[in-house]
Amino acid sequence: GITKVIVPAANSSELSLLPPEVLEATIEFIPVRTMDEVISEALTTPGKIPYGVHEGKPLENIPQAQ
Repeated sequence: GITKVIVPAANSSELSLLPPEVLEATIEFIPVRTMDEVISEALTTPGKIPYGVHEGKPLENIPQAQ
């Protein structure tokens, strides 16, 4: 299930408006201010492959940008 929710820091005060059962769940709400923070939180899951992504061979024969 969902264990992490990234929210804009400017909206973090509105988390108190969520129903108690949501706030008491094992969901971590992460306030962020910049896209760098979003990317850091969203794309770093050590030891796990995101749902829907499968390990495979590296792509070969991809033209390089010039």
